[in-house]
Amino acid sequence: MMYWLRLVASFFGGSVKAVKCGHRSRKSGRISAFGDSVFTHLKANSDGTLDYCLACLGKMAIQCSLCKRAIFVGDPIALYHGTQASAVIVGPTDSAHVGCMFCTDSAANHSGFWVPDEDGKGQVQRILNGFERALLAPDC
Repeated sequence: MMYWLRLVASFFGGSVKAVKCGHRSRKSGRISAFGDSVFTHLKANSDGTLDYCLACLGKMAIQCSLCKRAIFVGDPIALYHGTQASAVIVGPTDSAHVGCMFCTDSAANHSGFWVPDEDGKGQVQRILNGFERALLAPDC
C-alpha cells in the first residue's frame, strides 16, 4: 500500500527529503538566482531521496565574472585568468574566474562544470579544454 501512495505522490509532485541539506523539496521546479531562473528536474537517489532541495541548489549558483549571468549547478563553465576580485580557487595553486559559456568565443574553452561540493556551496569540476587537450596530444 505504501508503494502505491509514494508512486501517486511522486507522480503528482509530492515533496521528498533532501539528505544533504535536510529540507523537503519537489523533484522538479524552478531555480532562481541573480535575476535568472531555470526549470530543472532533479534525479533522485536509489532510495527516492534527493541530495539537495531546489532552494539550496539556487543558493549554490554563482555569477559569471564577465557578464554577471547566473551559473547554476550542472552548467558548463569556462575559466578565465586575470586580476578580478571574483576569482574562484580551482586547484591547490590555481585560481581563475568562472565564466558562463555565453561569454566564450569557442566551445573549445569549455573547462568544466559547476557542481555541488561537500559543504553545499559549489565548486568547479575541472575537465581539459580543447587547447589543453591539443597540447597533450602526441605528435602526429
